[in-house]
Amino acid sequence: MKIFCLASAGAQASMYSDLKKAMGKAGEIIPIEYPGHGTRMSEPLIGSMKELVGWCEEDIKKQLKDKSEPFMLLGHSMGSIICYQLENLFKSEGYNLKKVVLAACQAPNFWLDYIGNIEEMDNKEFLEYVASIGGVPEELLENEFFKEIYTDIIRNDFVLLKRYVPQINKVETPLVLINGNKDQLVGERWKYWQLYSQNETQYFQLDENHFVVKDTNEMRDILKSVS
Repeated sequence: MKIFCLASAGAQASMYSDLKKAMGKAGEIIPIEYPGHGTRMSEPLIGSMKELVGWCEEDIKKQLKDKSEPFMLLGHSMGSIICYQLENLFKSEGYNLKKVVLAACQAPNFWLDYIGNIEEMDNKEFLEYVASIGGVPEELLENEFFKEIYTDIIRNDFVLLKRYVPQINKVETPLVLINGNKDQLVGERWKYWQLYSQNETQYFQLDENHFVVKDTNEMRDILKSVS
């Protein structure tokens, strides 16, 4: 089954490369590369969540044979928010979406209450702020090349999130929730997704921080068990 994977703020589709290798033939991991990120860095960044969700929807549709083909969605952090919005679109259009896997994402009633006044911060203040809330791996902040190339991308995605007004809907598709027990950004707020589910909800907590998807063996085993 195809599993379309949506990345976190500022991240590239390559964040799912290790998971793709770990899955092997057990599932077809298909990372979605946002415009302005990674291999699409030459393209303009998208400035609104609504536009980004629509772009992702069309990109996924192009990779499905037809509406009857079964598939799953997997998102990490911002990618989970995108998956949540995509679920309603795909179900309303009659697509065969089987599972929605949301990793490291608080439930909608807590969304984005952690984002500060980022639009007034300079780059140094912004990166320090993102690091303080656990929104980027610390090892990347020590990389000068990363800071030079990716600061504008991360800032764009955080501004996009801050301005976002979500469409709150009940989820018809079975949910799979994954979180790290050391995730200070999300904490216990991931458990409240059950309030938005009309179907089965499964919970998995791993011994990880916010970047729970890097535990590829655990992620692989979860995806194999739910697909």
